[in-house]
Amino acid sequence: MTDHNPSATLLQPGQTADAHYRLDAGGDLSDGRVLIGTAYGSGPGEISTQITHTFDGSGSITLDCDSTAPWRACDSSIIALRVGNAPRIPVSN
Repeated sequence: MTDHNPSATLLQPGQTADAHYRLDAGGDLSDGRVLIGTAYGSGPGEISTQITHTFDGSGSITLDCDSTAPWRACDSSIIALRVGNAPRIPVSN
């Protein structure tokens, strides 16, 4: 995600812009935040996420994004793979 309205008051504390994303695969969610602007400049924030979900038939996957500043998402891809079995195994610690 890229901040489309970078601050004109560089080097003044308190000017930040962050972005929120949510990947939803049939109700399984992965979300997070990325910083796209600070008082020292702005730049693209890189987002990577992964979900394992089994659909019984057709289904939908959505990627929703929002930000505290005007923004644009680019080079976004959702890759779905058909696999025979993908069990979830909890990891401790």
